[in-house]
Amino acid sequence: MSDTTPSGVTDNLGADISIEDLAEHVQMLANSITELKAEVAKKDERIDDLEQRVNELEAEQATHEKRMDALGMGIESANDDIADLEDNIDVTSDCTDEQSTPADDWTPLERLSVIGEDALDDHVSASDRRAVTVFEHWEEWSTKTPKGNLLKTSDNLKSLLSTATDEHLAWKQVYRACRRIEQLSQGRLTFFQHDKHGWMLKQHRPFPSMQTTNAGVTASSVTT
Repeated sequence: MSDTTPSGVTDNLGADISIEDLAEHVQMLANSITELKAEVAKKDERIDDLEQRVNELEAEQATHEKRMDALGMGIESANDDIADLEDNIDVTSDCTDEQSTPADDWTPLERLSVIGEDALDDHVSASDRRAVTVFEHWEEWSTKTPKGNLLKTSDNLKSLLSTATDEHLAWKQVYRACRRIEQLSQGRLTFFQHDKHGWMLKQHRPFPSMQTTNAGVTASSVTT
């Protein structure tokens, strides 16, 4: 029996490796593992922070959306209130001057279209003023058809009228303006509901103003 103590091991290539070298190698591996674990822990912590921030942003977005929805509902409610108030106001023209003008055969809608904004504000209701705006943009907004010009409310009429009058109108206000167009045009424009296309305005007859001059027309010649 030999009294010599083994001082190393043999690797798979037959080379002798000392116990010290093997221990050093194992320590290096252990250190690398420790470093990797530390990096993974930092990344996990960073991921947790990002997830928390995402949750906070989503909560903030949800709050903003609720505020915007509430604001939109508030605007619509205010417009409805305005529309209801307008329903209760019976504003009629107080013009009594019957002076003859070249526009005697014009419809009230045509006469209102030439008296100017200040006179409109003084003599007619908000619905009449909006009706005049639609009439003034009729050729631009309507579509020519073999049976006459048509303007569907679904063709952005609410948006077009709101922009033209610098107002944020509710559908009720647009509807009432269209009804006034029918009345003030004396049937030349009618407002009706189509089975497929919804509410629309249709022109049945030409307007006398298209064939005559508007010279001499003033606020005092307007009757609605």
